[in-house]
Amino acid sequence: MEVFGQPNIDSWYVETAKRSEHPVIIFSIEDNQVWFANKPAETLAQKFFTGEKMTGFFDFVASWPEVIIPTTLTEGFARFYSLIGKDGNWSEEVEIQLSRIPPFDRRIIQVHLQIKSSNFASTSSPGAKQLPINTILSTVGFGCYEWSAKDRSFYMDDQMYEIYGIPKGTTVNSFTTLNELIHPDDREKMREEYNRLSELKGPPQTSSMIYRILKGDSYRYIHARRIYYLDEFGQFERLVGIVQDVTEQELMKERLYSQENAWNLLSEAVISVDDKLCIKSWNQGATEMYGWRTEEVLGRKIAEILPTEYISETRAEVFEKFLKNNAWSGEVIQPHRSGRPIHILSSVKALIDPRTGQSIGSVGVNRDISAVRQATKGLEESQKRQALINRVALVGIWYFDMLKGVLHWDDVMLKLYGIERADFTQRADDWSTRVHPEDRVRADQAMHEALANDLEQSTEFRIILPDRSIRYIRGMAVGVKNEDGDLIQVIGINWDVTSEREAEKIRLETLQLQQKNKELEQFAYVASHDLQEPLQTIRSFIKLLEKDLAREKLDLVPVYMKYIEQVSQRMSNLVKGLLDYSRIGRSNALEMVDTKKLVQDVIADFKEAQKNAKATIVVGDLPTIETPQMELRILFQNLISNALKFRQINQAPYIRVDASQNEEEWLFSVSDNGIGVPETQFEEIFVLFKRLHPRKQYEGTGIGLAHCQKIVDMLGGRLWLESEPHLGSTFYFTIPVLINEAKT
Repeated sequence: MEVFGQPNIDSWYVETAKRSEHPVIIFSIEDNQVWFANKPAETLAQKFFTGEKMTGFFDFVASWPEVIIPTTLTEGFARFYSLIGKDGNWSEEVEIQLSRIPPFDRRIIQVHLQIKSSNFASTSSPGAKQLPINTILSTVGFGCYEWSAKDRSFYMDDQMYEIYGIPKGTTVNSFTTLNELIHPDDREKMREEYNRLSELKGPPQTSSMIYRILKGDSYRYIHARRIYYLDEFGQFERLVGIVQDVTEQELMKERLYSQENAWNLLSEAVISVDDKLCIKSWNQGATEMYGWRTEEVLGRKIAEILPTEYISETRAEVFEKFLKNNAWSGEVIQPHRSGRPIHILSSVKALIDPRTGQSIGSVGVNRDISAVRQATKGLEESQKRQALINRVALVGIWYFDMLKGVLHWDDVMLKLYGIERADFTQRADDWSTRVHPEDRVRADQAMHEALANDLEQSTEFRIILPDRSIRYIRGMAVGVKNEDGDLIQVIGINWDVTSEREAEKIRLETLQLQQKNKELEQFAYVASHDLQEPLQTIRSFIKLLEKDLAREKLDLVPVYMKYIEQVSQRMSNLVKGLLDYSRIGRSNALEMVDTKKLVQDVIADFKEAQKNAKATIVVGDLPTIETPQMELRILFQNLISNALKFRQINQAPYIRVDASQNEEEWLFSVSDNGIGVPETQFEEIFVLFKRLHPRKQYEGTGIGLAHCQKIVDMLGGRLWLESEPHLGSTFYFTIPVLINEAKT
């Protein structure tokens, strides 16, 4: 006997074929190749088939009815009679039984041949035990039974007892005992099938059905095939059947269906291929990314659909790494269906058969980074591209079985979290215990809220590695539900974003440093100009005072003293303004602030000024927010003060304070009908001690709006104005809805 093809057939089927007295052939529909033939099959081939390695067998297969192969693949079993011969002389009658055998992701069929005439003598291997057909079927896991309608007798073999979980020795004399074990939801369809077949007339009728039985504490899936025989009067006479436990195959189908649905919820392209690089699955993300529909690509070579250009490695180097590590990650360019090139960040992992340890294909997760590549086009390509790949290439995949409470991580997930495979317990706390305590509740809550509302969960959290270092992780996940709407599985991905967070931290620190440098420049200007000017004035009046005192001219002394006092007071105000400016943000404790009440308190402080100016101040609906109260008060105080101060002559001021909210921030506004600001000076007015008008015309130090700018920056918001000369101004500022997150 000889194995012609790939020797990864289940040993049960091979051993059974070896011991059979009848010809047994195992062949593949996918490539029309015989994988195994026993000794009787070799003898049969010498007599009836031409060509080496039983190639003539497929001429015989071509003579079968067209429905036989599809029926075997879908139902798992088929039986019929045919003629066999050579060179067109089809003279020998043969009974043919076909069974689909594992691996079930391949189209493999086992054929039992029994020559009905006496012209063919089988030759068994020396010493082989001759087994009847029911013994052969039992050996490969089939149970047999027979029921007679005439004498109501019922027989089933030992394998039937084993499949149904009935203790041997238990008397089973009818279908009643078996029917009691059938799942309640499946009993009615079995009854309908029995009634349908019992009403048919003519030759024997066949039936094939999958149903569930209760075995121990769990349900098992059973595939039953029956033949109903009628007597010469067309009445039901007897029933012969075989059953097989197909729980593993059915559960695999459910898992594959659930996994396929889950992958369809992800935005990334998820593509799997078999060991011949033919596409086996293609999710919705792949359709959206490449423009090909699933039904257009299944079964085709991946290279036909996605010819790939490798960026930093040759094709040979990529394959060498993949064969060595069973995985590869990197950047490639693949075409859209229209021909448009797409920059892809690809992570490919081998699929390993746990029984043989051999690769049976691979699965790839592809992310479109064309926008990123376009944004970095002008940068130094080699360094920037490699840095980007290093940051995002490692994408870990995980899924959690809700029914069994088992967590599954791939090797990339283990690497991200610094865990050895031997230390991974597959419990949920393998993840939760490694999340930073300050992020644990928030991350877990985000997951539950997203799954409860059928949303794609996306969150960022910190993890603590075994060496106590902290990494930032971005995670996405989707839930998978069964037909009853119950959550049965959660599938997700994780990747490390620590470098992005560190880059953002550096960017913010740089901005803060730039702000500090800007403040220092302004302080230097103040020290060299604004503070020097009153000092020079004081020195001048002191010299005049000294001269007049020396000549005993006292009539102007009071005037000099008054000027010195005024200038000293102005200098004192400048110094106080500087101190106030430097203190902003030192104590920014958050508290719940009723901004409407706060604004009304500020207006009360300006009661006298409002009365003198005959001003109208309107306060709209303002929110209660979490913010530093003192800084917010200073902000409104400066804006309302300016609106009262910079008013037009012969026109009563009209001031309005409003607020509105979007998803991310509160927008406040303080508008007036004052003198307005030219557009060319929109930025100048926020500079420290910058004045747009002479001191004699409008009092002040020129520090109020600089205060406002610093406060809004501290709160994580923005400050700007809209204005036209002689028509008025509106100052806008924003405060993030979650201010503590904005600060972080």
